[in-house]
Amino acid sequence: MSILLFVMSLVLVGCTTSSDNPASGLTCTNSSDCLSEELCVEKTCQAVECATSLDCELEEYCSTSKYECKDGCKDDDDCFAGDSCNKETKECESYGCRTSELDCGIGEFCNELTAECYRDSRGHCESFCTWDEVIFGENTNGECANYDMGSGSCTTDLYGSQSGCTGGALCYPNDFADFDWSSQVSGTCISFYRFFTCDDNSVQEQCPNGFTCQGIPYSDGTVTQAVCLGDCPYYLESGYLQ
Repeated sequence: MSILLFVMSLVLVGCTTSSDNPASGLTCTNSSDCLSEELCVEKTCQAVECATSLDCELEEYCSTSKYECKDGCKDDDDCFAGDSCNKETKECESYGCRTSELDCGIGEFCNELTAECYRDSRGHCESFCTWDEVIFGENTNGECANYDMGSGSCTTDLYGSQSGCTGGALCYPNDFADFDWSSQVSGTCISFYRFFTCDDNSVQEQCPNGFTCQGIPYSDGTVTQAVCLGDCPYYLESGYLQ
């Protein structure tokens, strides 16, 4: 009995490995000689948590001494977007904004002097066009456009006296051939968004993040003057714009 116990104890001691870097028992000249999730360290295959910082979470980096993920950073790629790595403290720090497109929210500009994002005061997607703007083109600071064919039945006349639509939608006539100055005609409730003018030939940034300076194409092939155009329905439904 005593011999059996002695042999078992040898086996247990022989299988015990370091808790810091347990080895597979293989010798190596490079990591290709090792098993998966092992590196060749000092000519021995050792299990490691990471080989590079890409194996770690954001705001972590891979320690080259113990090959384990540690809190902090070694370079900017270890940090979230909008942050940079302070290599002296190994901490991710917010640098504010550098460009509107990369660092700011929908409808915002980047003030490069203060490195702060600010909301465009024009209120993109915040207002619908009026009847006169849509029918008579009385829009002095932009253009009107819709993103779908609308829904819901309604009635209207040329003066814009209408019923059946809510939430800023207009009753757009189904057939302009039947449209006259007095009678009510049937229509569909459509929301027309107001887009503000810009200069598409200017190098200066004029439209906030999420909007591009371009003309709106009509079904007849013509194009409107350039406006800050963006997907208003999506931005509003997703909560990017309130």
